[in-house]
Amino acid sequence: PAGQGSYAHWYIGDYDGDGRADLGRYVAGTGSQVLLSTGTGFQAPQTWTAELTGVTGLKILDANGDGLDDLLLLSSTANQSQLLLSTGSSFQAADWTKIGVTGVSTLVGDYNGDSRDDVFNFADTSARAQVYLTETPNTVLTGTAGSVDNFHFSGGDDTILNFDAGGTINDVVSIPTTLAPTYDYIVNHAEQVGLDVGLTFTDGSHLTFNHLLLSQLSSSNFHLT
Repeated sequence: PAGQGSYAHWYIGDYDGDGRADLGRYVAGTGSQVLLSTGTGFQAPQTWTAELTGVTGLKILDANGDGLDDLLLLSSTANQSQLLLSTGSSFQAADWTKIGVTGVSTLVGDYNGDSRDDVFNFADTSARAQVYLTETPNTVLTGTAGSVDNFHFSGGDDTILNFDAGGTINDVVSIPTTLAPTYDYIVNHAEQVGLDVGLTFTDGSHLTFNHLLLSQLSSSNFHLT
């Protein structure tokens, strides 16, 4: 791939959610870099995080079930993990509870079948194995007026502010088909609630479009993945 440099390991994941396997690496003094796959090659490296300190290992997982692979940073120094969620063009620190990961083995997988990857840890000081189940926290997402915004919803009870629809600018929200199988499902489960639009999904999750009319929404505002 283009732009090879000093790095410890390559990490394979679908970081932009397009169904193609991308390459990730950590470069000392630079940060996390991603080389996105085009299907016939890899793009030049893009820096998705600044340099990270105290990191002894990385795990690739989809912690919030949005189809974009995220990073779990392991640190033996702090005995805490840190989660970086992929936005499709960068990694952003998530305000999730940190967990201790010191042990013989740390593995990731969807252990409870909710489409979100969890963390398995086997400590060398105990005969017990621990599984940390990921739970999507409630979130307020804010768009930028006058520009097209792309949001990702994977469950929970989220609210989107400044969602543009029904005009010259149409924002897009990506939703897993495990929550909304078809656009007809969205039409049948969305309702006007005062000044807002509420949408309830198969698992009980809820998405609110703040200060928006139901009539403004169309299929172009939803990307089902």
